[in-house]
Amino acid sequence: MKIKWEKISGCFYLMAVPLAALFFTLHILPFLRGLSYSFADWKGYGSWNFSGLCGYTQMFRNLRICDAYLFTFRMALCCTALANVLSLAFACGFNAKIKGKGFLKLCISCRIFWESL
Repeated sequence: MKIKWEKISGCFYLMAVPLAALFFTLHILPFLRGLSYSFADWKGYGSWNFSGLCGYTQMFRNLRICDAYLFTFRMALCCTALANVLSLAFACGFNAKIKGKGFLKLCISCRIFWESL
C-alpha cells in the first residue's frame, strides 16, 4: 500500500522556519555555550584552560552540595505529588453533583486570573 503525502503550504514554512531559528538561537546556543563554560576554569575575563570533569568531581565530593541537590530532588517529588493530588481533588469536585460547585470553579478562576497579573 502506497502512502499519499499531503503537500505542505508555504505559509507553514514562513511561520515554522523563523520560529525554529529563534528557538535555536535563544535556547540551544546558550545551552551549548554554558556547557562549554562548565568544562573550563574561565573567570569571565582573561584566558581560560580546559579542565574537563574536574569541576564536576569536586562539586559532587562536597557534601553540602550533594545535600542541596538531594533536598531539591525531594522537594520536586513532593510538590509534584501534591499538585497531582490537588488536581485530582479539584477535578472530582468539578464533576461531582455537589452544592457549591460554581463557587469552587470561581475560586480556581480567580486564582488563575490573579496569577496572570
